[in-house]
Amino acid sequence: MQVSSGTSDPVKKSRAKLPKDTLAATQAPKKPRASRKKVIAQPVAIEEKGATPVLLEDLSDMIAVAAYYIAAQRNFAPGRELDDWLTAEQTVKSQLAV
Repeated sequence: MQVSSGTSDPVKKSRAKLPKDTLAATQAPKKPRASRKKVIAQPVAIEEKGATPVLLEDLSDMIAVAAYYIAAQRNFAPGRELDDWLTAEQTVKSQLAV
């Protein structure tokens, strides 16, 4: 077993920061990032009489909340998530058509 004497090993690299101009020359140029497309909420018109236009984002939020309450009524038992969502979707759309 070898005990170090506290002197630095000549093989180890220094962690000192390089000047910015030297650092920029050593790094590869960065590729430009592709811009993300913004999702624009489109009004959804339910095709029944008396329908109110609802933003798609709002509609999915309303369905998610309704599905949560349906799942809570059955004590969040697994395996019925899709049924909860479809029931909530039907309920919300019927309420909006009123």
